[in-house]
Amino acid sequence: MIRWEELLDIGSWAKAKELGRLRVEGKDYEVQDGDVLEIRFNV
Repeated sequence: MIRWEELLDIGSWAKAKELGRLRVEGKDYEVQDGDVLEIRFNV
């Protein structure tokens, strides 16, 4: 998870990951306006 403004400044998801700017939140996280999410699930 990352804020869209920060992602826009960094330029790409891969670069944000490389810089360690992505956060992993639990299922109880309340999504805020402006959050960019990658939803993980297990099948």
